[in-house]
Amino acid sequence: MRLGAHDLPLEASAYERLVQPYRLALAALAERPMFGFGLGADQPLHALLLHVQSQASTPQYFLDPENFRVFAGSFHASLLWQLGLAGTVVFWLLFTRFARRATDGSIWTVLLYTALLGLSVGDFHSPEFWGPTGLVMAGLFIA
Repeated sequence: MRLGAHDLPLEASAYERLVQPYRLALAALAERPMFGFGLGADQPLHALLLHVQSQASTPQYFLDPENFRVFAGSFHASLLWQLGLAGTVVFWLLFTRFARRATDGSIWTVLLYTALLGLSVGDFHSPEFWGPTGLVMAGLFIA
């Protein structure tokens, strides 16, 4: 397990996926709790991320300074900072309703897959998330 051991700092990949996105999500929820920053609000999120990272002891790992794109490390945190609490709840209600109908009742398989994939895919409006998710749901529908 590469999360940093024996008093070593947290490994960079683990920090990007497990710590930093949720620190940004907490800061975003503190600033805009109900509806988040909105889709594609990369500049305000970039500024918020710089603020969050200025308080951290770990260097900046996942910023592209040329276009303000925030490279998130977690689908779930990305939902929170872009849609806020209300938007995230609405998203999950609609997603589970669609998944239940599309997969003929295999909702727990889809939710488990989504939870695990969400830890490795950084943004919820990305083909890296929706492509494999659509293929899994199509496979469950055919099965």
